[in-house]
Amino acid sequence: MNGLTVRLARPDDAAAIADAHVRGWLAAYRGLIPDAVLDGLSVERRTEQWREAIANEAPDSVGRTWVVEEAGEVKGFAGTGAIRDPPDDLAAAGEVLVIYLAPEARGKGLGRVIFSHAVEDLQARDFDPIVVWVFEANAVARRFYEAAGFLPDGARQPVDFGEVAPPEIRYRLG
Repeated sequence: MNGLTVRLARPDDAAAIADAHVRGWLAAYRGLIPDAVLDGLSVERRTEQWREAIANEAPDSVGRTWVVEEAGEVKGFAGTGAIRDPPDDLAAAGEVLVIYLAPEARGKGLGRVIFSHAVEDLQARDFDPIVVWVFEANAVARRFYEAAGFLPDGARQPVDFGEVAPPEIRYRLG
């Protein structure tokens, strides 16, 4: 795809990442998680969180934040690292921890580009298998991961939002 670049995030990308993160949540999760949670999201707070997180990533760190640019403008991001809370059989697993695009960037192939890059980077660093968690009710995201070769592996966990706890399911490649 012409004009697309995937690169490691820099602290000055934090505002664009936060914008994609918040607007991505609003577009993907309305009706899935409580409106009060979504209405309480703040690009400003997320910007500071992302600026700090990215500033603390060393070039050789396990956790990495990637951005996808179109014509030099950040349109989305993905975060990768070692699996969180691994069960014994997944101790060497890598995880795509987060992936979001600005809503206007969806449907253009940018998600496939950055997701493929994130997975390939984890594989190149010898993580095996690669996993990602997704809300069970998020049919769009589930189709996206399945198209990339990931399949549900039977793991399930609730995400506690206070009044509701929608389940996430784990998808695995490898």
